[in-house]
Amino acid sequence: MDNDDVILEDWLPGTTNYRIRAWTLAGVAIIYTIFVGTTLAMFAVLARNKRSGLEKLSVNLVLIQGVGCYLVGVDGLVTAALNNWACFAKLWLFNIGFMLSLSAMSARACRLLVVYKVHDLTNRLPARAFQQDISSLKDIELPDMLDARLPNEESKRHNIFRRKSAEAKSDLQVIQQLQKYRRLLWYVSNRMLVIYISALMALTIVLTIVVNAVDKQFALSPLQT
Repeated sequence: MDNDDVILEDWLPGTTNYRIRAWTLAGVAIIYTIFVGTTLAMFAVLARNKRSGLEKLSVNLVLIQGVGCYLVGVDGLVTAALNNWACFAKLWLFNIGFMLSLSAMSARACRLLVVYKVHDLTNRLPARAFQQDISSLKDIELPDMLDARLPNEESKRHNIFRRKSAEAKSDLQVIQQLQKYRRLLWYVSNRMLVIYISALMALTIVLTIVVNAVDKQFALSPLQT
């Protein structure tokens, strides 16, 4: 019997090394569960306080992402602790956890992008832009090139008009972009993002069931060795 066989037998189920590893990782899993649960609970409680500012961080999406990361972590701990355990359970834990994390993270990114653009475009508009009718801004036309023979006062008035016309057209472009991103706010609302995550999770469940049915390695009976 070579050294590899001796090492392998020392870590077989029922041996002292195997029990030490399993119980150690079980303790780590318990600590990990307490830590994640406490952290998410504290975050949810603190987010209710309007002074904390956490309500701006998409609390529900953060909690969903935390649960997904927890499931992936549990999958890794169980895989490291046990030699034999159901492949289908490993597949389900990883797929559900990964898709929860990915969908919540992508939803947060989309919401952050839209909210940032609305905030940025709103700050770029001066107060006068909100007092003007957009339809009136579209009708502004720049005057023709000034004649060199015009008096200085007339030339100054034309220059002022040209500058105001350019500012109005610039404001119009910003307002149009702002209206576009404000329409997108509906698509990044809590309700729509929950629908988005639910659709991805439904697709993940269907694909996982298909893998369970097609691939014998991930059927309900085989074990991970």
